[in-house]
Amino acid sequence: MAVALLAVGTLGCSANGPMESLSSWNPLARRQWADDEAAGSTFYARMQQLQDLEGRVGRASEAERGKLATQMTTLVGDEDNPLLRRQAVRVLGKLKHPSSEIGLNMAETDAEPIVRHEVCRIRGEQRTREGLQALARVLANDTDQDVRMSAVRQLANYRDAEAYQALGHALGDRDPAMQRLAMNSLENASGKRLGNNAAAWQEFIATGEAKTPPSSLPFSLPSLRWASLSK
Repeated sequence: MAVALLAVGTLGCSANGPMESLSSWNPLARRQWADDEAAGSTFYARMQQLQDLEGRVGRASEAERGKLATQMTTLVGDEDNPLLRRQAVRVLGKLKHPSSEIGLNMAETDAEPIVRHEVCRIRGEQRTREGLQALARVLANDTDQDVRMSAVRQLANYRDAEAYQALGHALGDRDPAMQRLAMNSLENASGKRLGNNAAAWQEFIATGEAKTPPSSLPFSLPSLRWASLSK
């Protein structure tokens, strides 16, 4: 692990773009990488270092995990390549160290959706109060609908009134797909079987129970109105 810490310390900013990985099959490109290795750490070598690190952090001591959390947070803040930032987020998720929260919170507002998607996945796995609150923030504030839907999917892992409240906001979304996803997550999180009746789910969120009969309709009422107007 000491060697891993030293290796991570050599990870600097990369000028390589994320699309460079598409050339990984090209033997000519591979020869170029070998030349590049002589001058410095390439994207591929740096990614491999981070992936190896992700697989080994479970054996790190508390002190080592604290150092790694600081290094990964620095990488999230300074790295140009979003794929490397995403991999740093994955390492932060595996560290399970209090200092990791700084890096994860930073990545929550990363410029690239692929990084924010990864934060949602990790927050869903955590099943902690911090994870729940982070997913609620993403759902309320993120401008990318796909990222917000990632947050809704991961909120299904939280059997908690605060998660239900966050999903209740998603029920009022104009996107029918978001509405259906919110109801699916509410069903998985609560164990209730209220079908696709948004009114019944809102009643459950407000009171803890639902007297409105479950609906067998494939869409909530707002979705049906949207569908009729789109024909």
